[in-house]
Amino acid sequence: MVGYQLEELNHEKKRVKNELKVYDQEFINKFKRAPTRSEKEPMRNLYMYYKRLKQYIEKREKIESQQQKAGGSSGGSASGQINSA
Repeated sequence: MVGYQLEELNHEKKRVKNELKVYDQEFINKFKRAPTRSEKEPMRNLYMYYKRLKQYIEKREKIESQQQKAGGSSGGSASGQINSA
């Protein structure tokens, strides 16, 4: 994730969120009810990815906002400072 621009990360977040919504909607269409937590288990890895992606974006936005307020004088690069977990 480190090498991506915020715009690309936000696009990926939207894509993943849409995929999760599609799963839920297809489940609702088939069973006429929302899936339970255990029925969402097949999508667990995608949920975990979405959560990490969202957290990473929030950290990047916070760092870039702080750098802009400081006039960018910190000397570090926001994109190279955070490692994905």
